Amino acid sequence: MTFTLLFYSSGNSNYIMDFIRSTEKPTQAKILRSLDLVGKYGLNVGMPHIKKMTKNLFELRVRGKQEVRLFFSTEGDKILFLHGFIKRQIKLQGTK
Repeated sequence: MTFTLLFYSSGNSNYIMDFIRSTEKPTQAKILRSLDLVGKYGLNVGMPHIKKMTKNLFELRVRGKQEVRLFFSTEGDKILFLHGFIKRQIKLQGTK
């Protein structure tokens, strides 16, 4: 089963595609590869690529020099990407 990838837009602006273009070239390649996987396998891609945030909100995690997160929602075979950002800080484990 293939999935239809949709990207949130407002007027003439496509936020997600603009965000992807703003990243470094190697990061763009990793994002596009991750989107290809999601388009082919949907949520079955699983961790570490996809993390469930709430009932119908998911996070696509793209690792590399720039850590990228893309939030998306699903409905049937449609996947709607809503927001993306570059993660600036890696979470540190707490000490005892």
